[in-house]
Amino acid sequence: MKKKMFLSTTLLSLLLIAFPTNAFAVVDSQFIDVTAIVVDDREFLQLSDIVEIFGGTIDQNNESHQITFMQNNTQIILTIKRESPEIALIPEPVPDTINSTRLSTGTFIVGQDIPAGRYIVTGEGSGNFFVRNEGRSFVNEILNDGTSTPGVPSVTIDLENNQEIEIRGMRGAFFTPATRTQSTVLTTGRWIVGVDIPAGSFDAFPTHSTESGNFFVRYNDRSLVNEILTGSDRGSTMGVPSVRVNLQAGQEIQISGLSSVTFR
Repeated sequence: MKKKMFLSTTLLSLLLIAFPTNAFAVVDSQFIDVTAIVVDDREFLQLSDIVEIFGGTIDQNNESHQITFMQNNTQIILTIKRESPEIALIPEPVPDTINSTRLSTGTFIVGQDIPAGRYIVTGEGSGNFFVRNEGRSFVNEILNDGTSTPGVPSVTIDLENNQEIEIRGMRGAFFTPATRTQSTVLTTGRWIVGVDIPAGSFDAFPTHSTESGNFFVRYNDRSLVNEILTGSDRGSTMGVPSVRVNLQAGQEIQISGLSSVTFR
C-alpha cells in the first residue's frame, strides 16, 4: 500500500527553534515514545521517527537537498527544492525469471522448445504465426517487421504447455516475457478485463484509422462481441467504425489483424 507523506519546508527551517514535546505512537498495540515538534500550535512528528517505526532507515544529503528512505528493497527519495517537495518512488525490481527466446521457421511445442508463459511475439521479417491448442487454432496472425504490410508488429499471448507453435514464411520469431499493466489501449493479442484493462463501458475503435481487423469479447468460451472494426480512412464498407462494450472482470478480449484498439 502506498502512503503519502506531507512535509512543510517551513517546518524544516523551524526544527532547530521549535519547542519539542513528548508524544507517543501506537504500533501493533505497543506504545512507542516519539518527539513532537510544536509550530504555530500545531504538532508535527519528525520523519526520522516515522521511518524508524516502520523499520526503515533515513539518510539526508544537504548538498542535493534530498532525503532518502529505505525499507527492505524499496527506496523513496524526497527532494526539497521548492514549496511543494518532489517525491520519486523507485519500486522493488521484479526479477525476470524467463529469458527471451528466439525460434526459427518451423513447428515447436510449448514446454519442450519454449517455457510456458506470457509473451510479446515479434517477427524476424514478415510471415505467418500460428498457435494451436489440441488442433484448434488459438492464434493466427501475420507478423511484420514494421517495413511491410499487411500484418501487425506484435501479438501478446499466454502460451500453455503442449500447445503447438508454427512459424512460416519468416526467418523466425522473438518471444519476450510480457508484464501485465492496465491500459485503455490494447495491442494484438488476448487480454483479461480487470487485469489488463479496467472494467466499465467503453467505445472500442481502431487506434489507427487505416486499419481493419477482428474484435472479440468472450466469457467462459461464450461469445459476447464479434465485430470487424474498420478505421475511418480504410476506404472499406466492411465492418463498423466502433462498438460499444460493457466490460466486466474476467471477460477475455481478443484483437486480431489490428495493431491496437483504443477504449474510450
